[in-house]
Amino acid sequence: MKKTLHQTKHIGIVLYPNVMRSAVYGLIELFDVANKKVRERTPMLPPLFEVHCWTDGKSNNTAFLDAKQMKKDTPALDLIIAPPAMGDELPSHITVTMERWLHQQYKQGCVFTSACVGAFVLAAAGFLKNRKCTTHWGLTDALSKVDKSMSIDTDKILIDDGDIITAGGVMAWLDLGLHIVNRFAGPELVMALSKFFIIDSGHREQRFYQDFSPRLGHGDLPITKLQHYLQVNYQHNVTLKTMSEVSHITLRTLQRRFASATGYSPSIYLQRLRIQKAKEQLETTQQGIDRIAWQVGYEDISAFRKRFKHWIGLSPSEYRKRFMQVGNQ
Repeated sequence: MKKTLHQTKHIGIVLYPNVMRSAVYGLIELFDVANKKVRERTPMLPPLFEVHCWTDGKSNNTAFLDAKQMKKDTPALDLIIAPPAMGDELPSHITVTMERWLHQQYKQGCVFTSACVGAFVLAAAGFLKNRKCTTHWGLTDALSKVDKSMSIDTDKILIDDGDIITAGGVMAWLDLGLHIVNRFAGPELVMALSKFFIIDSGHREQRFYQDFSPRLGHGDLPITKLQHYLQVNYQHNVTLKTMSEVSHITLRTLQRRFASATGYSPSIYLQRLRIQKAKEQLETTQQGIDRIAWQVGYEDISAFRKRFKHWIGLSPSEYRKRFMQVGNQ
């Protein structure tokens, strides 16, 4: 809206198996409202966004929209979106037709974006190789198996890497849509959309919502035994020596095996576990923050607050204000 003149931006939404219909329709409507807001200011301007859905003709669940076929002679798009998906099957592979079409668009200067599971489409086509990206925090391990060269940061709701933009959780398509509007039209239009839809366009991070879910199916039984021990005794003064005795693994070997099995050092794992327990109490009880810190194993309250902010991105009081269950307020 700062710009008095603009060229229409052509956006393609990729329809692939089990794509989330509400996200597809939501994105279409978001860009439609953006066009209406622009016309309210300058009626004679062409649409800011023109949105079409695209299909390879082979994916299921794509007949609900009048989708265009992916062909070699498709005009260059400005931006392509791979939306979230529902269902148990992840799109770790895509059809040859879709892959060729995506590469054609990329060579013509198209920006690629994804939300949640949509990152698997970009990864399967090879566009996330050696890239920093995000997806839903619960899908980190599965996505890394598609291409181990990716740097996956699921603390972030959205990562803009220039020609590749990835967004995190299932509803992060909304953050992605607003980010696209901001990129092409600026923050004034984003603010107008936020007021229209009554949504918070302020800063958020995926780690605000991320739960610590320990990896237990790694097959290292002594480490699994130690994880079960920590799950019950996290509030006590558990030293590395204690962990060594519980697992029957020497101190020298423990650090390496624990990190290999869980992805964390023993001390960081214990911190994450304690912070998770503190989050649960902040959400469901009215106990004081100092008491919660003590109950989860922190004697130094300032250290607890510092580590909570480090891992969650919010202070304990900010977290409680945002996430405390209604019945406990």
